[in-house]
Amino acid sequence: MCATKPMLALDIGNTHSTLAAIRKGKILWKTTLQTAPLTEARKAKQLAKQISHAITSRFESVECIGVASVVPQAYQAFVPTLEKSLQAKLLTISASVHLPFKMGYKTPQTLGADRIAAVAFAAEHFPNQAAIIIDFGTAITYDLLSSNAKYLGGLILASPHIVAESLWQHTAQLPKFQWRKTSALIGRSTLQCLEAGLFWGKVAETEGLIAKLKDELKKKYRETNVIVMATGGDAEQFARTIPAIDVVEKHAVLCGIRIIVEKNLSSPARCTANKM
Repeated sequence: MCATKPMLALDIGNTHSTLAAIRKGKILWKTTLQTAPLTEARKAKQLAKQISHAITSRFESVECIGVASVVPQAYQAFVPTLEKSLQAKLLTISASVHLPFKMGYKTPQTLGADRIAAVAFAAEHFPNQAAIIIDFGTAITYDLLSSNAKYLGGLILASPHIVAESLWQHTAQLPKFQWRKTSALIGRSTLQCLEAGLFWGKVAETEGLIAKLKDELKKKYRETNVIVMATGGDAEQFARTIPAIDVVEKHAVLCGIRIIVEKNLSSPARCTANKM
């Protein structure tokens, strides 16, 4: 099913939402929107119609739509119009659909759809290998997959962008600043101290957690061959500084959506991970 016509993968995130037309494992078209307008009924319907027109003008039609959403209000306002306009089969990603891995989470109904999709990508691309999947988004999530494709759980942390905003909002004298890579570890002004503290603090945090998680996987699950995959908007920035990150795949969630949709509605294809 979804073999000759492309499918549409939609990742609705807290800050940005990305849509991609995918056929035979290849992303043919992609666009990113701010999520906030998708939560407003009138704007969401208008955007859904515009997106539908852009897609049908390129591909005539799509066979199916897969949606991973962590913003229920945006899903409710945007997706029904998109589905109706494109007249395509819809699959909403959740722990209740068929997945390419076994679920070991105590509360699977609370597991984010974007996390499920990223784990599905890792399960297909790193078979018989344990994986640590880190998504550097609005929140930073860590997800662990065993070598026999069992989801073990993970961690959720604040992103550097949230930390930067929180520092500015909850201190009287610290200036507003943006998270960015700095070459100097020691700041020589208040702004430099903030920038260096946040960047290198997050680097150290990531390095430390990767090391602890590998140790936990070895001691508790006897996993010694572990691959670390990064995805999300800040993945490349972190990977350039952290050698322990083995693979960066910017589109892991989109490709993971495709994998799950095809597992539920059609035959599988493959996407390609990018080695660092």
